[in-house]
Amino acid sequence: MSYKIYTTRGFVFETSPQGEANLFVKIFTKDFGLITVISQGTRLLKSKLRYGIQEMTYGNFSFVRGKEYWRLTSAEKLMSFADSRVNLRASKIIKSTFNFIDRFIKGEERVVELFDFLEKFVKFILVPYSKEISKAMTTGEKVGHDEHLVAMAQLNVLSLLGYTTTNELLTKAIYTEGSDIEGAISHAQAVQISIIDAEINKIISETHL
Repeated sequence: MSYKIYTTRGFVFETSPQGEANLFVKIFTKDFGLITVISQGTRLLKSKLRYGIQEMTYGNFSFVRGKEYWRLTSAEKLMSFADSRVNLRASKIIKSTFNFIDRFIKGEERVVELFDFLEKFVKFILVPYSKEISKAMTTGEKVGHDEHLVAMAQLNVLSLLGYTTTNELLTKAIYTEGSDIEGAISHAQAVQISIIDAEINKIISETHL
């Protein structure tokens, strides 16, 4: 019996052991939303898949639909955000954003706009657009940008999942497909962090998320 193989880009949010050799892998994909796949034999040292499905990995993934779970057939790692070459502060911002999406997305819900935002946001974090942020990312100097970046990402996640802000100060901080993410981040950084946090909490409270 032949199975259709699906291939898509994705971010590995989380892994958990299943049995002695297998892994459950939670992947946020471009074409299928947030899915959980089973990767058989991945915990064995001889497994060719183990390096492509580590947490905080971005890559290309192929899988087939099984009776209970998606089953992973291949994984091509394009980048690991847990890599020692990635600055720890950048990794923390990315991980925080992954956790926030995992909390609010509704399972296998295809949200291409959110995936597009996450790809561009991660690239922005890894290649800071200003000397000030670049210096902070590499020296650990506290300049206050980290909180704005986390809050801006959370606000956009909620908006792209359909929970739109009505605060006029923040509308320009919302990313739309094809727009300039640096511009959205710049607008967010011009607003006090307390205002952004208050709006996020308001949305969560009003929608009972």
